[in-house]
Amino acid sequence: MLLAVAALLVGAVFLLHYRSWPFYWHLRMLYPFLSYPVSFLLRSGSKRKWMDSVSAKGQSPFEVYTVWRGWAGPDDCDYNMHLSNSSYAKNFDYARSDYIAKYFLPFGLDGGAPALAQSQFYYVREIPIGKRYEIRTSLAGWDDKRIHFIARFISHKTAADKKREARSRSSAPPSGTSTPANTAEPVTSRPAVPFISDPRISDAEYTTHAICIASYVLKHSYSRRNISPALVLAASGFGGGNAWERMQDIRYGKDSKALKKFWSGGWAELGEGERWWDELAQGWEAQRAKAVNELR
Repeated sequence: MLLAVAALLVGAVFLLHYRSWPFYWHLRMLYPFLSYPVSFLLRSGSKRKWMDSVSAKGQSPFEVYTVWRGWAGPDDCDYNMHLSNSSYAKNFDYARSDYIAKYFLPFGLDGGAPALAQSQFYYVREIPIGKRYEIRTSLAGWDDKRIHFIARFISHKTAADKKREARSRSSAPPSGTSTPANTAEPVTSRPAVPFISDPRISDAEYTTHAICIASYVLKHSYSRRNISPALVLAASGFGGGNAWERMQDIRYGKDSKALKKFWSGGWAELGEGERWWDELAQGWEAQRAKAVNELR
């Protein structure tokens, strides 16, 4: 009897920690890309039309985002029964993988790959064990060498959460009092968190737990040179129009070596007036400049 109970407990612990099994991280990172080979084999049109269908064609890089959903399981939590610091980084890996697979696939199929250069984590409020939450990943901006992604760990506020906040507001001391109110805990100030506000995330409906920023350099298998983020955005379909069609002509034109020549460094040899991706990026310049300024 005792052996049966012990075996049951061991089995339950093993199953609850499935996200820490060997190779789980590797498989989860690859998972967003697995549907595309099947989609390619089952395509009904040309390769060019298929590339159109899996690209970010015509979209603004500042308007799209992905959502990764998870929960604070026992394998992700520390001894305080909160999501551990390392789990924020691990789950941010999954969220970034989802975003890159969805919006940068054409660049990846050309042989390109983003390489992580820096990551920053701003912790706002803990995520208790058992709590369901989501990670919303979007583009934060870019400069000449790096592209920046931002992710927000958020959770839906329950009715109990809203009642607790309402009680907290009603018990707060009125502004302008001559003496400070007695509080059980000392008041501490939090460091400024960049991009804490997002019009798509209502403070009334969501709790923000953490803000994460990842900066990437963009590389290609044909060259060690850092590639312009504006070019990669255009090559992935953002903005669409003439820039996308020119990139498609390089991929599927009569010269079978044109794509290799382009990514090997041909793009960098073009003159200032010939860089068609810079013209496209001018339409996003105001948003880009504001975003990069807030990241500093």
